[in-house]
Amino acid sequence: SMTRYLEIRYSHNSTIINWITLKILLLVLYSGFGTFALKRGKTKQIHVINFALVLLCIGVIFVLALSKLVL
Repeated sequence: SMTRYLEIRYSHNSTIINWITLKILLLVLYSGFGTFALKRGKTKQIHVINFALVLLCIGVIFVLALSKLVL
């Protein structure tokens, strides 16, 4: 899998693996929250909460991209 490839390729620097893994996890969460914000949420409150979580994910992704730090 891709994670295993990255582990082998960058085995000398585990920070890169953690950084990439966290970004991929945030993208998956972003997608899931976005689905509930746009379609699957049954109430307006669920839509608003998930929209806020989408914005949070985007913010963290940008911070990680700019700093390349692992939280």
